[in-house]
Amino acid sequence: SFNMSWTASHLIGPTLSGLLFGLHSRLPFWLAAALCILLFSVMWASVSERIPRLQKEIASSPSEPEESNQGRRFLYAIWIANFASFFILGNARYQFPMLAMDLTLSPYAIGLLMSCIGLAQFLGFFFLRGSERWHFNKRYLLGAQLLAACGLLLIFFFRQPIVFALAFIMLGLCASLTYYSSLYYTVRLMKRKGKGTGLHESILGGGVVLGPLLGGIMAHSVGLRAPYVLCLVMLAVVVIIELSLIKKDLKT
Repeated sequence: SFNMSWTASHLIGPTLSGLLFGLHSRLPFWLAAALCILLFSVMWASVSERIPRLQKEIASSPSEPEESNQGRRFLYAIWIANFASFFILGNARYQFPMLAMDLTLSPYAIGLLMSCIGLAQFLGFFFLRGSERWHFNKRYLLGAQLLAACGLLLIFFFRQPIVFALAFIMLGLCASLTYYSSLYYTVRLMKRKGKGTGLHESILGGGVVLGPLLGGIMAHSVGLRAPYVLCLVMLAVVVIIELSLIKKDLKT
């Protein structure tokens, strides 16, 4: 539900922003500022501070389980996969609008295309939370990354908006599986949950930063479609590393 809540904003935000941008280029930012002020006011009025109560230590309380070594390399493979997913999404979100403008797509059309990523992530999280089939299953991981590769090829070779929409749905579905898996395996396999979730977010954050940065260099020096070739190369390298890690994990 937490994942679905923030992806809902990625679904609604670009759609609404694209519509408002077509009316006036500053309207999306004014609306965002107004929403921030409104939410701050609501939280200020409704959330009250609480004085923490001291709780007595219970001797019979169960100790935290030891950190699991089983599946650890699978966790590392998922972290790498999640880095690649957000590396790709960074390029899709921040480099694609330049290509879209070059193809004379309207701001509203660009917003709708960006919202396809949020829609795919929202649906992916919805279905993943109700199933356990993907747990420690490399086929789901590799299948999702195959979808991402197909999506990147569609962006590289085609120029029709409907094809771009399909490509972004593929990228969003891949990212939903790697994000959900990374968070799930981190919490399940690591004893220090806080440190683990911090690593999870730091790794995907690295992809969000490096993706548009390197993609921007490629777009500037080679061409507006070059970032997606970079993403394909990154994905291929990541899959090779993942397979190596997963095979070692299965042997141990």
